[in-house]
Amino acid sequence: MPLGERSSPKPGAVFSNMTLSSLFNGLGFDGLSSLVDANQTGQMLVVLLGWPQATFTSKVAQVDDRAMVTRQIDGGLETPELELPTVITTDRRLNEPHYATLPNILKANNKLVETVRPEGLGVDVSRRLTMRNVGESPDRNDGVRVPDMA
Repeated sequence: MPLGERSSPKPGAVFSNMTLSSLFNGLGFDGLSSLVDANQTGQMLVVLLGWPQATFTSKVAQVDDRAMVTRQIDGGLETPELELPTVITTDRRLNEPHYATLPNILKANNKLVETVRPEGLGVDVSRRLTMRNVGESPDRNDGVRVPDMA
């Protein structure tokens, strides 16, 4: 399986990082949405898109056309400044609940949501993997103890 290729929640649908980067570029996004997979997708997208990256961020703020991110390092916290667009992956400290107010909910009901098909962006999202077999692993023999590591 090529690097970064994973199955999505839809059975049989497979998206690679190349497909995701094509989708994001085709949509003209200023940034990427959150993608969760042990910090692999963010780093692969950085390579494919050629954008700056900040990993494990706990705080994000936009100042003009730059992003200020706070991330934990061995010596404490660091706050690098990155050009936008950028790929930002986060850690669990960023996830604080934000509750919508009733006026904002009513405003959101009136907004139009544009539907964009991947085919309209020239991105092929057809099925590329076939499941050949599913079964139990063969039994393994017991291991052997060795007297030392040398």
